[in-house]
Amino acid sequence: MDDIRFKRYFDKIAYIQDKLQYFIPNASNDLEKNGILYCVQTSIEASIDTIAMIIKDLGYDVKSDKENIRFLVEKDIINPELGIFFEKANGLRNLLVHRYNGIEEARIFQEIEIIKKYLLVWIDKLEYLINEIRNNQSDSK
Repeated sequence: MDDIRFKRYFDKIAYIQDKLQYFIPNASNDLEKNGILYCVQTSIEASIDTIAMIIKDLGYDVKSDKENIRFLVEKDIINPELGIFFEKANGLRNLLVHRYNGIEEARIFQEIEIIKKYLLVWIDKLEYLINEIRNNQSDSK
């Protein structure tokens, strides 16, 4: 993994970590509510991006988001619990992006701490995987 690729990972991780501070379970007005939901949406999106990146850097073919998530579970790269979270989170992201009628914003705010918890778990796992890939590449040189 070259330094540019490593920087892309670091930028995505930093973005997610920055946005997590805005994951609060209530909003005092519509502007704040929309800001929180945007941070949730884009943090999930950045995480899904890193899933595709890590699959590519492990030497596998990148497929759809759902297939990528299932692949990581099948290869025991992530546990099934994290896989289920990402499948649900990916659906939630799509709802937020398109703002479908009937979006359950209250439910999202009730689960915001859970979303934050799993994103932090993913960041830890991702950092571990990145270091493993870099170490394996240095060993093969």
